[in-house]
Amino acid sequence: MHRLAADHLDLNSEYSYVMFGDYFAETSVVAEANGEVIGFATGFRAPEDPETLFVFQIATGDAFAGQGIASEMLDHLVRRATTPRVRFLEATVTPDNDASTRLFESFASRWDAQLERQECYGADLFGSGHQPEFRFRIGPF
Repeated sequence: MHRLAADHLDLNSEYSYVMFGDYFAETSVVAEANGEVIGFATGFRAPEDPETLFVFQIATGDAFAGQGIASEMLDHLVRRATTPRVRFLEATVTPDNDASTRLFESFASRWDAQLERQECYGADLFGSGHQPEFRFRIGPF
Protein backbone atom coordinates (compact mmCIF):
# COMPACT_ATOMS: atom_id res chain seq x y z
CA MET A 1 0.00 0.00 0.00
CA HIS A 2 2.80 2.39 0.89
CA ARG A 3 4.39 2.00 -2.57
CA LEU A 4 1.10 2.76 -4.35
CA ALA A 5 0.42 5.72 -2.09
CA ALA A 6 3.89 7.15 -2.73
CA ASP A 7 3.06 7.53 -6.42
CA HIS A 8 -0.39 9.07 -6.08
CA LEU A 9 -1.38 10.32 -2.62
CA ASP A 10 -0.30 12.36 0.36
CA LEU A 11 2.09 9.81 1.80
CA ASN A 12 1.73 8.49 5.33
CA SER A 13 4.19 6.31 7.23
CA GLU A 14 4.52 2.63 6.36
CA TYR A 15 3.29 1.92 9.87
CA SER A 16 0.02 3.76 9.26
CA TYR A 17 -0.83 1.49 6.32
CA VAL A 18 -0.09 -1.63 8.38
CA MET A 19 -2.18 -0.20 11.23
CA PHE A 20 -5.13 0.55 8.92
CA GLY A 21 -5.07 -3.02 7.66
CA ASP A 22 -4.97 -4.35 11.21
CA TYR A 23 -7.27 -2.05 13.18
CA PHE A 24 -9.65 -1.05 10.38
CA ALA A 25 -9.87 -4.31 8.43
CA GLU A 26 -13.68 -4.12 8.12
CA THR A 27 -13.43 -0.74 6.41
CA SER A 28 -10.26 -1.20 4.38
CA VAL A 29 -9.49 -3.43 1.41
CA VAL A 30 -6.55 -4.48 -0.76
CA ALA A 31 -6.90 -5.54 -4.41
CA GLU A 32 -4.38 -8.11 -5.63
CA ALA A 33 -3.41 -9.68 -8.94
CA ASN A 34 -0.93 -12.55 -9.08
CA GLY A 35 0.08 -11.94 -5.47
CA GLU A 36 0.84 -8.25 -6.10
CA VAL A 37 -1.02 -5.37 -4.43
CA ILE A 38 -2.59 -3.40 -7.29
CA GLY A 39 -4.96 -1.21 -5.29
CA PHE A 40 -6.17 -0.36 -1.82
CA ALA A 41 -8.75 1.66 0.05
CA THR A 42 -8.42 2.63 3.69
CA GLY A 43 -11.34 3.90 5.70
CA PHE A 44 -13.09 4.00 9.03
CA ARG A 45 -16.51 4.58 10.48
CA ALA A 46 -17.02 8.10 11.74
CA PRO A 47 -16.96 7.86 15.58
CA GLU A 48 -19.95 10.18 15.96
CA ASP A 49 -21.89 8.47 13.14
CA PRO A 50 -21.19 4.74 12.67
CA GLU A 51 -23.49 4.63 9.63
CA THR A 52 -20.93 6.79 7.78
CA LEU A 53 -17.87 5.23 6.17
CA PHE A 54 -15.06 7.75 5.67
CA VAL A 55 -12.65 6.76 2.89
CA PHE A 56 -9.25 8.01 4.00
CA GLN A 57 -7.26 6.98 0.90
CA ILE A 58 -7.90 5.01 -2.26
CA ALA A 59 -5.45 4.18 -5.05
CA THR A 60 -4.73 1.75 -7.86
CA GLY A 61 -1.47 1.10 -9.64
CA ASP A 62 -0.88 2.91 -12.93
CA ALA A 63 -1.06 -0.33 -14.93
CA PHE A 64 -4.55 -0.96 -13.55
CA ALA A 65 -6.02 2.55 -13.75
CA GLY A 66 -9.33 2.91 -15.55
CA GLN A 67 -10.32 -0.74 -15.09
CA GLY A 68 -12.95 -0.13 -12.41
CA ILE A 69 -10.87 -1.52 -9.54
CA ALA A 70 -11.36 1.55 -7.34
CA SER A 71 -15.13 1.40 -7.96
CA GLU A 72 -15.21 -2.29 -7.06
CA MET A 73 -13.30 -1.61 -3.84
CA LEU A 74 -15.77 1.12 -2.78
CA ASP A 75 -18.76 -1.10 -3.54
CA HIS A 76 -17.16 -3.97 -1.63
CA LEU A 77 -16.51 -1.82 1.45
CA VAL A 78 -20.08 -0.55 1.62
CA ARG A 79 -21.58 -4.03 1.14
CA ARG A 80 -19.25 -5.57 3.73
CA ALA A 81 -19.78 -3.01 6.51
CA THR A 82 -23.08 -4.26 7.88
CA THR A 83 -23.19 -3.83 11.68
CA PRO A 84 -24.58 -1.22 11.68
CA ARG A 85 -25.23 -0.89 7.99
CA VAL A 86 -23.34 1.88 6.21
CA ARG A 87 -25.77 4.44 4.78
CA PHE A 88 -23.33 7.22 3.85
CA LEU A 89 -19.87 7.39 2.34
CA GLU A 90 -17.59 10.39 2.87
CA ALA A 91 -14.20 11.41 1.55
CA THR A 92 -12.24 14.60 1.08
CA VAL A 93 -11.03 15.58 -2.38
CA THR A 94 -8.91 18.47 -3.64
CA PRO A 95 -10.37 20.54 -6.51
CA ASP A 96 -7.70 19.33 -8.96
CA ASN A 97 -8.26 15.62 -8.30
CA ASP A 98 -10.42 14.82 -11.31
CA ALA A 99 -9.98 11.05 -10.97
CA SER A 100 -11.34 11.00 -7.40
CA THR A 101 -14.15 13.37 -8.32
CA ARG A 102 -15.21 11.04 -11.15
CA LEU A 103 -14.86 7.99 -8.88
CA PHE A 104 -17.20 9.40 -6.22
CA GLU A 105 -19.66 10.81 -8.78
CA SER A 106 -19.80 7.37 -10.38
CA PHE A 107 -20.31 5.72 -6.99
CA ALA A 108 -23.22 8.07 -6.21
CA SER A 109 -24.80 7.28 -9.57
CA ARG A 110 -24.41 3.49 -9.17
CA TRP A 111 -25.92 3.60 -5.69
CA ASP A 112 -28.67 6.06 -6.76
CA ALA A 113 -27.62 8.43 -3.97
CA GLN A 114 -27.15 12.15 -3.54
CA LEU A 115 -23.66 13.65 -3.60
CA GLU A 116 -23.10 16.77 -1.51
CA ARG A 117 -19.87 18.79 -1.66
CA GLN A 118 -18.68 21.42 0.77
CA GLU A 119 -15.32 22.88 1.70
CA CYS A 120 -14.05 20.98 4.70
CA TYR A 121 -10.43 21.98 5.27
CA GLY A 122 -9.13 25.29 3.94
CA ALA A 123 -5.77 25.55 2.21
CA ASP A 124 -4.48 27.60 5.15
CA LEU A 125 -4.49 24.45 7.30
CA PHE A 126 -1.89 22.81 5.06
CA GLY A 127 1.64 23.79 4.18
CA SER A 128 3.45 24.15 0.88
CA GLY A 129 0.63 25.10 -1.44
CA HIS A 130 -1.75 22.24 -0.64
CA GLN A 131 -5.21 22.89 -2.03
CA PRO A 132 -8.34 22.95 0.13
CA GLU A 133 -10.09 19.65 0.76
CA PHE A 134 -13.79 19.35 -0.08
CA ARG A 135 -15.93 16.83 1.77
CA PHE A 136 -17.96 14.60 -0.52
CA ARG A 137 -20.91 13.04 1.30
CA ILE A 138 -22.85 10.39 -0.60
CA GLY A 139 -26.11 8.83 0.55
CA PRO A 140 -28.33 7.68 1.94
CA PHE A 141 -28.24 4.26 0.33
